[in-house]
Amino acid sequence: MDEFSLHKEHRYATVVFDVQRMRVLWVGQGNGRAAIRSFFQLLVEMNTAMGIDVRQYCPSAGVVCDLFHVVARFRRKVVDRVRVDQANIAC
Repeated sequence: MDEFSLHKEHRYATVVFDVQRMRVLWVGQGNGRAAIRSFFQLLVEMNTAMGIDVRQYCPSAGVVCDLFHVVARFRRKVVDRVRVDQANIAC
Protein backbone atom coordinates (compact mmCIF):
# COMPACT_ATOMS: atom_id res chain seq x y z
CA MET A 1 0.00 0.00 0.00
CA ASP A 2 1.10 3.52 -0.70
CA GLU A 3 -0.38 6.97 -1.06
CA PHE A 4 0.42 9.68 -3.57
CA SER A 5 -0.46 13.29 -4.31
CA LEU A 6 -2.73 14.12 -7.24
CA HIS A 7 -1.84 17.03 -9.52
CA LYS A 8 0.57 18.65 -7.02
CA GLU A 9 -2.38 19.61 -4.81
CA HIS A 10 -3.34 18.52 -1.34
CA ARG A 11 -5.53 15.76 -2.75
CA TYR A 12 -4.29 12.23 -2.27
CA ALA A 13 -5.00 8.72 -3.50
CA THR A 14 -4.12 5.36 -1.99
CA VAL A 15 -3.02 2.39 -4.06
CA VAL A 16 -2.83 -1.31 -3.20
CA PHE A 17 -0.27 -3.38 -5.14
CA ASP A 18 0.26 -7.08 -5.67
CA VAL A 19 4.05 -6.97 -5.65
CA GLN A 20 4.47 -10.60 -6.66
CA ARG A 21 2.44 -10.16 -9.85
CA MET A 22 3.44 -6.50 -10.33
CA ARG A 23 -0.20 -5.36 -10.58
CA VAL A 24 -2.28 -2.58 -9.13
CA LEU A 25 -5.19 -4.11 -7.23
CA TRP A 26 -7.05 -1.00 -6.16
CA VAL A 27 -6.84 2.81 -6.16
CA GLY A 28 -8.98 4.94 -3.88
CA GLN A 29 -9.47 8.59 -3.01
CA GLY A 30 -7.76 9.98 0.05
CA ASN A 31 -5.08 8.66 2.33
CA GLY A 32 -4.90 7.12 5.76
CA ARG A 33 -7.09 4.61 7.52
CA ALA A 34 -10.39 5.73 5.99
CA ALA A 35 -9.05 5.32 2.46
CA ILE A 36 -7.74 1.80 2.99
CA ARG A 37 -10.93 0.82 4.83
CA SER A 38 -12.74 1.38 1.50
CA PHE A 39 -10.56 -1.30 -0.10
CA PHE A 40 -11.53 -3.90 2.48
CA GLN A 41 -15.21 -2.90 2.40
CA LEU A 42 -15.18 -3.34 -1.37
CA LEU A 43 -13.97 -6.91 -1.00
CA VAL A 44 -16.69 -7.66 1.52
CA GLU A 45 -19.43 -5.96 -0.51
CA MET A 46 -18.59 -8.05 -3.54
CA ASN A 47 -19.73 -11.15 -1.69
CA THR A 48 -22.53 -10.01 0.63
CA ALA A 49 -25.38 -11.22 -1.57
CA MET A 50 -24.33 -14.85 -1.38
CA GLY A 51 -22.00 -14.68 1.59
CA ILE A 52 -24.67 -15.21 4.24
CA ASP A 53 -26.00 -18.37 2.61
CA VAL A 54 -22.54 -19.71 1.82
CA ARG A 55 -21.46 -19.26 5.45
CA GLN A 56 -24.65 -20.94 6.66
CA TYR A 57 -24.58 -23.98 4.36
CA CYS A 58 -20.85 -24.27 3.71
CA PRO A 59 -19.12 -22.93 6.83
CA SER A 60 -15.64 -24.09 5.82
CA ALA A 61 -15.81 -22.67 2.30
CA GLY A 62 -13.46 -19.83 1.43
CA VAL A 63 -14.44 -16.76 -0.56
CA VAL A 64 -12.51 -16.09 -3.75
CA CYS A 65 -12.94 -12.90 -5.78
CA ASP A 66 -12.38 -13.64 -9.45
CA LEU A 67 -10.37 -11.15 -11.46
CA PHE A 68 -13.19 -10.42 -13.93
CA HIS A 69 -15.55 -9.15 -11.24
CA VAL A 70 -12.83 -7.28 -9.36
CA VAL A 71 -11.84 -5.42 -12.54
CA ALA A 72 -15.46 -4.80 -13.56
CA ARG A 73 -16.32 -3.33 -10.18
CA PHE A 74 -13.11 -1.27 -10.20
CA ARG A 75 -14.12 0.18 -13.56
CA ARG A 76 -17.65 1.01 -12.38
CA LYS A 77 -16.65 2.50 -9.04
CA VAL A 78 -13.27 4.12 -9.67
CA VAL A 79 -12.61 4.72 -13.35
CA ASP A 80 -16.09 6.14 -13.98
CA ARG A 81 -15.77 8.39 -10.89
CA VAL A 82 -12.37 9.68 -12.07
CA ARG A 83 -13.84 10.49 -15.49
CA VAL A 84 -16.69 12.45 -13.90
CA ASP A 85 -14.26 14.30 -11.64
CA GLN A 86 -12.00 15.17 -14.58
CA ALA A 87 -14.97 16.41 -16.60
CA ASN A 88 -16.06 18.61 -13.70
CA ILE A 89 -12.55 20.07 -13.35
CA ALA A 90 -12.41 20.85 -17.08
CA CYS A 91 -15.68 22.83 -16.95
